[in-house]
Amino acid sequence: MPRMCKSSAPCVIAIIGCGVSTAVSAAATDERIVGVFSDPVFVGYVFNDPSVGEKTFADYSAKAPATTFISPDGSTIQWGANTGAVPVGTPFSELTFSGDFVPDADQSTPIQLGTITYTNGTSNGPTLIFGATLTFSLGGVTLGSDKVTITTTTNQSSGLDLTEAQAQLDADYINICGSSSNICATAIQAYENTEGIGGVPFSAPVVAALNGTYTIDPGLKLTSAAYSSGDGVVADRRPEGGVPEPSTWAMLLLGFAGLGYAGWRARRASPLAA
Repeated sequence: MPRMCKSSAPCVIAIIGCGVSTAVSAAATDERIVGVFSDPVFVGYVFNDPSVGEKTFADYSAKAPATTFISPDGSTIQWGANTGAVPVGTPFSELTFSGDFVPDADQSTPIQLGTITYTNGTSNGPTLIFGATLTFSLGGVTLGSDKVTITTTTNQSSGLDLTEAQAQLDADYINICGSSSNICATAIQAYENTEGIGGVPFSAPVVAALNGTYTIDPGLKLTSAAYSSGDGVVADRRPEGGVPEPSTWAMLLLGFAGLGYAGWRARRASPLAA
């Protein structure tokens, strides 16, 4: 007569049965978040140019594409070139996304999705870019895309004895904005390689952790960015380098048209009232 099995775990009874020693694990496996850069932007604004708060429009589409490089796996985008003497640092700028291993299951509580590294080189003007698209995926499934806006600033200071405030003002920085991002107002600021504090030049790229939630449906939402290491800071600072999207231009034009019409009505009404 077969021996009866007793257990408080129904799933174990169904899998193991009587006298069977094989167990089946239902634990979810981990996958690495993948981030791919694409579609560099060659038109935008140089901020604090020529003075603080001002910005100059620039179109580098004729030259910048030749100096922009995206790695074969898409995890790194490099731009700029400085063939002259580079006093400190590197002759190019670079962004690299490194994804973390995360559970292959929906995450409603924010976790670290990966890190982004920003090397602020000494690139000259016509080889700059003003942004790119960063697309996230997990297990081959696209979770979402955001726009990375790169704000290049005209330096207001120089030398290796800057204050912290001066270093932050001259820092170039990125913002990640879009439907998959809640951190558009958070800037990852990389200090200038040609400057420093206390006689020590800035050289280490700034590294920031990107935290967020995701669903396998798919969908992703960046919820915060946190400083990890390097010469720079993560702080509130809005993007200034990007050119408005076509829809934004349309809204601005409608607004200007409305103001013009209101002014015309006011001018037309004045003589009648008189």
